[in-house]
Parts: sequence; structure tokens; C-alpha cells
Amino acid sequence: MLEVSLNGVIRVWQRNMDVYRRFFVNRLITSSLYPLLFLFAMGYGVGGYIGKIEGIPYIKFIAPGVLCSAVMFAASFATTYGTYIKMRFQKTFGAIISTPVSIDETIVGEVLWGATRGLIDGMIIYAVTVAFRLPDTLWSLLIIPFSFVFGIVFSLLGVLVTAIISNIEQFDYYLSCFISLMFLFSGTFFPLSRLPQVFQKFSWILPLTHVIKITRPLFLGEIPPGAIFEFLWLIILIIIVFPIVLILMRKRILEFS
Repeated sequence: MLEVSLNGVIRVWQRNMDVYRRFFVNRLITSSLYPLLFLFAMGYGVGGYIGKIEGIPYIKFIAPGVLCSAVMFAASFATTYGTYIKMRFQKTFGAIISTPVSIDETIVGEVLWGATRGLIDGMIIYAVTVAFRLPDTLWSLLIIPFSFVFGIVFSLLGVLVTAIISNIEQFDYYLSCFISLMFLFSGTFFPLSRLPQVFQKFSWILPLTHVIKITRPLFLGEIPPGAIFEFLWLIILIIIVFPIVLILMRKRILEFS
């Protein structure tokens, strides 16, 4: 049974935010520089040779994908390495649950913090695209609240992996074989229709595919076709993964406390 109070969740989230603010400049540079380099190198560099793709400038095509990828990377790193270090090495979670904050509140607060990290990085990329006048209409503002939901998806997946692995080196498998796979084969840099049929079908398993299919039309000022289906797919994923995360993380937090 879920035992959560809003106050406890906020306290966990606030603790993470306080730490983040102390190193804000360093985190800002390291987390946003990589996707920004991809945006400009691919958008203006490779884009100069490609021209338009699906009738739009290449820089506008990849910008939403790079934004979604920034959300994915930020939420994933925050809830893999970040969560594991706090849980096992720093014993932060053990200290937290020795207060009136429960284990469930600690887990939920950590998931929401991962989503917040994704939101922060996504907003940075979005602000840069606005500065370069890449979004076509104000519809693109909807990307900001959606980014938080997207962040929850990748945050939950990150915490799930954290609850399963036996040592920190095993994160390399998740980040290299799953996160990087999504980055390359979810429609970030080219339309999925360019892939062989078997890879097109496989791409529908990847959460980032559905995230980009919602975000790109909004970025271009269009109502996403099939947006309800894409969003429901993500919500169903959250509903399925969340209780599994709670069960597994309860055991791991107690194990390392």
C-alpha cells in the first residue's frame, strides 16, 4: 500500500533542489552543452547539406527531438548514477527515512526530482530554440508542461534500473544499449519512415518515439495527429512501472540503509 504525504515528497524534492542550486552553473553547462552541440552541429552543419526534410528546414526537424532527448538524458542520469550514489554510497536515503519522511515519499520525491531535472534541461533547449526563432507558433509552449510528464517516464525507468543493478558499472549497459538506442532510433535525426519495416515496428516500443511524435508537431504549430494515443501509451507505461519501482526500491533502500 502506498504511504505518501505531499509534505514528505516536497521535502525530498526540496533537498535535491537545494543541492542542485549549489552547483547550478556547473550542472547547467555539463547537462545542456551536449544537446546544444548536437542541435547546432547537426542542424546547421549537416542541415546545410540536407536542406529540407519532410518540407521543413532540417534544424527545425531535429530541434524537438534534441529537446526531448535532453529531457531523457537529464532524467535518466539523475535517477541512475545520482540516485544510486545517494542510496548506496552517501547513505542519503537512510538518513531521510530516519526522519518522519517515509520510504515511499523518498521514492516518489526522487522520481519527481528526476522529472524536474528533465524539465530544466528541456526548458533550456526550448529557450535557445526560441532565441533562434525556430518554433513556429505559441502552441510550442505546451512542450514545457509535457516535458515534465516525459521526464516522469524516463525518471521511473532510471529508478527501476537503479533498483535492479548490483553495481554501478552496470549502468553502462542501460545507458549505452537502451538510452543511446532511443536517441538514435526514435526519430530524432531522421523520419522513422526511412528505416526498414522491422526497425520501424521496433521503434514503437521505445518511449522516446512517442514523446517526439507529440513534441514535433507542437513545435511546428500543428495539433499532433494521434496525440491522445501517444500520450495514453506514456501514461499506461507510468502506471505499469510505478508500482514495480515502489516494490523494488523499498527493498534496496532498506538494504543500503
